[in-house]
Amino acid sequence: MLLYQPIALYWEQGQPEQRAAAEEACRLIAEFQTNSGEPAAPPDLERPCQLPVLPARPADLLEEVQLLLGKGAHSALSARFSELLAYYRQWVERVDSFGRRYPGQKELLAAIQLDLSDYQEAVGALVEQAWVEAAPMVSRVARNLALRQASMENVRRQEGFSPLAELDELAWNLQRGKADGTAALHRLREAQLQVGQLLEQEFPDPRLRTEWIDLWAPLGRELAQRLATPDLSLLARLEDFFRRHAHWLQRARQRRDFSRLPWWRQLREKLVGWFAGQTLRESVEFQAARCWLHRDFSEWPEADRELRLHYSRQTSHWLDQVEACLAGSARQQVAELLAFGDLHYDRWLWLESGLGHLRALTNTK
Repeated sequence: MLLYQPIALYWEQGQPEQRAAAEEACRLIAEFQTNSGEPAAPPDLERPCQLPVLPARPADLLEEVQLLLGKGAHSALSARFSELLAYYRQWVERVDSFGRRYPGQKELLAAIQLDLSDYQEAVGALVEQAWVEAAPMVSRVARNLALRQASMENVRRQEGFSPLAELDELAWNLQRGKADGTAALHRLREAQLQVGQLLEQEFPDPRLRTEWIDLWAPLGRELAQRLATPDLSLLARLEDFFRRHAHWLQRARQRRDFSRLPWWRQLREKLVGWFAGQTLRESVEFQAARCWLHRDFSEWPEADRELRLHYSRQTSHWLDQVEACLAGSARQQVAELLAFGDLHYDRWLWLESGLGHLRALTNTK
């Protein structure tokens, strides 16, 4: 029995007019919740107000909803209603396509339909702001849908052409003389867009940026061109591309530990926060970095003293550039200078090791 109305009821009945009414209800509720408080002025990125710092957005929408519920960030959930409706429609289309190709999987298809009914109920609870009831419902649905997704992939792997739905569809089309790679091309475009957003917003290791630009981006463009007139030889290359894309995303989302140089870790966090509009420019401090550089290097071993001094002067010049670009609100230049810092972190650790050696010698004397 569905408790949360009217959204779940509209979905359950499944008529186009009622689905449209459900979407309109979500839109109006979100608009009301947004407008019920004080009107919010658009943030000034140069002098932002104190903005809410939310967790990095996960790859899956339901994971994000779980995180927001866990943190009590209920006001942020209203902005997700349209996405939750789209997520449901995507699952319906996915299941319809799977059912057409694998009609014998009646047990799995029935289980997915039950999960989608639970999904309707969970979203209905979110719309009605029943946060306590919604949290376990969303968690259960997320877990079950992940299991169903894995089960569908296994069926496609054993009975079809590819565990990836879009590639499986491409192969089925080609087997029937229909050279239609629309779904595969859409997935390819989505993958490229996902990488572009991550590179712009999350500052992964610069070496990963170079790897993507030099290796995988050209391959993606080549595959997109070939999908205009696809053939079965593309399947293996597309599977390899998506596997490498997933691995690249996994590595790009990892965060390097900069704790061995506190001045760089703190400076980097502030610069990234300013770039995202969450930190005031005046809060970015350079004093710790300057103090770290202004050391007496005269006692360093002569063999590598000049190289160490070169890196020290280079870092000092880099700090001047960062400060100037920050003062001039040059966001793209600041992003490039951040990449310079990430790439030179190991050299700075080498300088730090030299300073530690000098301090040890001084203490011995």
